Amino acid sequence: MIDKMHQFLSETSRHYHGKISDEEAKERLTGKEENSYLIRDSGRSTGKITISHLKNGKVKKKRTAVRAEGYEYEGKLYKTITELIGKSKLREVCIHPTAGPFMY
Repeated sequence: MIDKMHQFLSETSRHYHGKISDEEAKERLTGKEENSYLIRDSGRSTGKITISHLKNGKVKKKRTAVRAEGYEYEGKLYKTITELIGKSKLREVCIHPTAGPFMY
């Protein structure tokens, strides 16, 4: 599981926002393009992350289970978070406000 967390952090360093509230996620996505998203810790569920995204001008959220074999999102299992994002309709990354050029 530690390997999966290291992989997750290396893949998501620019759009992983850590432990922020629903309200803060909404603030960060406000004014962004449709299908913009950010990834954050799930405040309620251990072993899960939350993908907050804009759909029809509103911020929606999906909890995603982090498993040893991958990420479970909307009933499907993806090996990497990059694969999950690539197969979804999410396109525009909401970059963490303190992300620098080193965070690629």
